[in-house]
Amino acid sequence: MIYFIVNLSGGGGRAKRTWRKIKEAIKEYEDGIDDTIDYKAYLTKYAGHATEIASKLSAKIKTKDPDSNIIAVVGGDGTINEVLNGMDFKKMSLAVIPTGSGNDFVRGVKREQDTEKVVNKLIDADMNSELNEEYFESIDIGLCHFDDGSKRYFGISAGLGMDAIVCKKALTSKLKKVLNKIGLGSLTYLAITVKTLFSMQDTDGELVYYIKDYSGKHVETARLKFDRLIYSAFMNLTSEGGGVKMAPGADYKDGKLNTCAAYGLSRFAAFCKLPFLTAGKHVGFKGFEVSAADKMEISLGEEFTCHTDGEYAGEHSHMVVTCEKGVLRLLK
Repeated sequence: MIYFIVNLSGGGGRAKRTWRKIKEAIKEYEDGIDDTIDYKAYLTKYAGHATEIASKLSAKIKTKDPDSNIIAVVGGDGTINEVLNGMDFKKMSLAVIPTGSGNDFVRGVKREQDTEKVVNKLIDADMNSELNEEYFESIDIGLCHFDDGSKRYFGISAGLGMDAIVCKKALTSKLKKVLNKIGLGSLTYLAITVKTLFSMQDTDGELVYYIKDYSGKHVETARLKFDRLIYSAFMNLTSEGGGVKMAPGADYKDGKLNTCAAYGLSRFAAFCKLPFLTAGKHVGFKGFEVSAADKMEISLGEEFTCHTDGEYAGEHSHMVVTCEKGVLRLLK
């Protein structure tokens, strides 16, 4: 069974066009086999609605066979994040037909972006669920544990500081809406980043790395104290923010998350290094910490703005991030 969760408000009108193409592709497929395709569609109406829909669908499904129950997200990275935080990974798998301005998730996991091709593969997978390894693979996702007891999954990245402030501002940016209409929405992040870099407050803190030992217990492997933290990003994929290559070595199937933190730099020095950061050429530069671990814990001297996959996640001074290895079944 295919369950479409559709965000028609995304991508400056692109989502509506894409949803129309999806229905046309389904009709063409049905005509070709002289039969009907079993699917349901749910349109999101407000922020957080995709989480509610995914949660209710998961509760209704009794069988733990994720490859037979596919949530197909028609939306951007924010809608995907909402679905990840509502679906039961033991009962449902995920497919994505991207309509957002950044689409970092789809590009990061190297998935097809042509609507008709994705729809055809999606229907093939639903009709041949017994061939699950041909159509699906298991990938890692991240999980944030915040200091107020809340938790959020993420597929791309989580972070605090500058990148989170940029994501928060981009959600309500008039510039983004204008640029989306001409297909340049990702430039929003660059413009807001420059402005934020010279206006935000920094803080001191500590970052601790852990890996699992032979018994499965997390043990500390390294500890970094820093001053003047600008941001710290925890990456499951290589890029966020419309293609900024924070962690060029990240691998969504290796059981680890990569961190990229910038600290101890003057604002001008940080600004001069932005082109290198965008291109993923910052590894080894003074003021950048790029490492990988199963689990990371960050403690700050004051609260910082936080995000998961570009979605605002509150103001926090302490966060634990873990890699949830292979829990998500994703359409190839």
